[in-house]
Amino acid sequence: MSTAGTSPPGQSAPPFSPGSEQYVNGLPPGFVFPGTENLDPAEIFSGPGYTAPLPRTDSRASAALLGGLLSFIPLIGVAAIFPGHQCAAAPAPQPYDSGEGLAWLGLVLGGASMVLWSCILVLVLFVT
Repeated sequence: MSTAGTSPPGQSAPPFSPGSEQYVNGLPPGFVFPGTENLDPAEIFSGPGYTAPLPRTDSRASAALLGGLLSFIPLIGVAAIFPGHQCAAAPAPQPYDSGEGLAWLGLVLGGASMVLWSCILVLVLFVT
């Protein structure tokens, strides 16, 4: 199968030379990549290759983050907790959906704001 000559034992093989007649385009003549025997090389190597789809941010994670950032307004923190918990605790509904970190941040900010607003409410109602 190989057209390149073999070296006697104890001697090194001839050096690779892409311009020599024993190699065509850097490969031995007649070489076929395994599994591509029945395929046209022009079809195999013509495209740019596989590119994965870009990740998308889950809308629930964005809503949780927005609610967490706006939680300085009373009761908006509650609006951050629900979508944050849905997105952080449940698996993504679509493949390549991301935003788990955003959901956790919105959930933490919303929870912290609810604790803070509860403390303020207790201070206002019972201390004064």
